[in-house]
Amino acid sequence: MSQPPPPLMPPSNIPPGLAAYYQTSQPVQVPPPATPPPSRRERLGWRLGLLIFAWSLIPIALITMIVIGLIASSAGTFKVGETVTATPWQLTVRSYKNEGKSLQWNNAGLKVDATNNWLTVEINLKNTGTQAGDISSGSFVVQDANGNTYPVSDRAEIYAYSAYKGAQSFSGNITPGATERTYLVYDVPADLKNPQLVFKQGTNPPIIKLEN
Repeated sequence: MSQPPPPLMPPSNIPPGLAAYYQTSQPVQVPPPATPPPSRRERLGWRLGLLIFAWSLIPIALITMIVIGLIASSAGTFKVGETVTATPWQLTVRSYKNEGKSLQWNNAGLKVDATNNWLTVEINLKNTGTQAGDISSGSFVVQDANGNTYPVSDRAEIYAYSAYKGAQSFSGNITPGATERTYLVYDVPADLKNPQLVFKQGTNPPIIKLEN
């Protein structure tokens, strides 16, 4: 067993009255030895553990990306020609056109005037469900850059416009697996900025930008 260090001895020039203090002072505390650095095996083990942990995060990242992709497929912003899914519906905007003030709606050449300007949007709407689906024209609104919305026109001539264009008039009732091609017609300002079609389905309605 190691012996404690001897008490401090007073220096030769210390006053005699302080010699007793030096004799009774606590011994000098020796600091503990420094911790040796980790061995090569320990360093290798730590690196291997970090590598395993990093690899374990890859499946989580992949799952997260897949979930984000699924969410984006049913909500978000889309382009003309892209298919939007809002179960049980699949919507594709085929085309759109600024028709001006007057719109011909039958083969006899009859026209109907807008209060402002006609905007036509050609769509495909498919029912992917197992039951007949009911949907109203109110589910399709045009929105401008300021958030103003414009509904489908309820003019009788506009209802006949789809048939004149060789499409189906909007029925709102589509059998399972069937696709309806129709035209949506809107009376909008002539200077409408950044128009987009909002498909009002679900808690996060998909938006289709009406731009080429």
